[in-house]
Amino acid sequence: NLIRTSVINGAGTFSATGSVLYVENAVTNTSGTVSDTVNGIQVVMDSLGTGHALSLTHNATGGRAIDVVSAATTATVMLVTAADLTTTGVGLSITNNTATGMTSGSLIRVNSATAGAVATNGIVSIRGTGAFTSTANVGLVDVLASGVTGAGTVMRVKSSAAGQTAVEVFRVEAAGYTTGYTGDVMSVVGVSTTGASNLVLLTGANTSAGAMLRFTNNALTTGAGMIFAHTTSVIADGGSLVRLSSSSIDTGGATNGTLLDLGNTAATAATLVLVTDTA
Repeated sequence: NLIRTSVINGAGTFSATGSVLYVENAVTNTSGTVSDTVNGIQVVMDSLGTGHALSLTHNATGGRAIDVVSAATTATVMLVTAADLTTTGVGLSITNNTATGMTSGSLIRVNSATAGAVATNGIVSIRGTGAFTSTANVGLVDVLASGVTGAGTVMRVKSSAAGQTAVEVFRVEAAGYTTGYTGDVMSVVGVSTTGASNLVLLTGANTSAGAMLRFTNNALTTGAGMIFAHTTSVIADGGSLVRLSSSSIDTGGATNGTLLDLGNTAATAATLVLVTDTA
């Protein structure tokens, strides 16, 4: 055991710096080539020992349990290398057991001030190189909020710079295949029944240019650009598969339809609009 005890009795001020335990690996190269792969601290636990290899307890609310300062490096792994885990093991677990304590804090916070071109890897990079399969729709990244019931937000992606001109805030991209793919690149599933909720809500601020929602498929032949399928329930009075409405005093119409504009500039023998009722 290594214990440092500090006691102050009476008036006055006590101030201390330094380290209770200091370990340094000092290597000096005056000539020749040095290859030093010595570990600063190495802890080895036997397979029969079930205790923690390293246990840290910090009782000061303003202190840091671990403070790591590392020199800039281009190494593949800068800080942590983990051996293969078991099929049900957890490589890193951070748990906050205080029910109402977390407000403006973060269990994990990644902050980068880079102004370089982020290319091969992201600021936060998660890679899965194995041919895994997903059960119960659990994927490489799984985010679950099981206790939120009010107006909480499970995940937010935001870009807030004032000088943005061509920033892409969010990208979902599938690559590698050409034919035979029958999956969904992105799936959004809702469970609301009679509640007045929106499965997807788009709010735009476009005034004279751009579009709120744009579909582009230049390879389409016998497929469909958009399908809205309905089979089971009976659409009664008040319901609609597609509804376009405007409550403003619109004045357009000379060159474009204000509510609906369908146009084709090259078709010579096609049926542009087909309405069929087989009842």
